[in-house]
Amino acid sequence: NGIHRKGSRCHTIAMHPSNEMFATGGNDSILALWDFEEFLCSGTITDNVYPVRQLSFSPCGQFIAAFAKMTGKEFEKVVVEVFDTEQKVRVASVPQPPTISSENKTSLDWNPRHLDRPVLAIAGHNSNSQGVVHMLQLGPTSNQ
Repeated sequence: NGIHRKGSRCHTIAMHPSNEMFATGGNDSILALWDFEEFLCSGTITDNVYPVRQLSFSPCGQFIAAFAKMTGKEFEKVVVEVFDTEQKVRVASVPQPPTISSENKTSLDWNPRHLDRPVLAIAGHNSNSQGVVHMLQLGPTSNQ
C-alpha cells in the first residue's frame, strides 16, 4: 500500500466515530489515517516509537490512543500514547502503565460522556493475573 514500511504487518484497525476515516497500526510504528470513501491515506502519525498493537478513537474523534509494545530477549517496553488526529501530534503518554503487564491482553476504551475532557481507560492484567484499570483524563485544551 506504500504507507506502512515494506514487510510490516498491520496489527490493528479502528473506525473514526464519524465513519469518515479509519486508522491502522502495525510493526513499523506508523499510525496511518485513511479516508473511508476513497480508501486513500489522508495522513500519518510517525511520532510513535514502538509497534502498535491496539488503536482507539475518542468519541469526539479528536484523539486516537495507541497501545504499543516492543519485546526483546532481555527487555520489554510498553507505552500508551494519545495523539491529536488533526494536528498529528502526541498530547499524552503513559510509559509502562502502572501494574499492567504486557504479557496479557490490554484494552483501551474512552468514556463517551466526557467529550470536553476525554477520559481513556487502560485495562489489563498485572504479573499476578489480577485485573488492573488505569484512567487518563485529557485537559480541555488537549495540551497535556
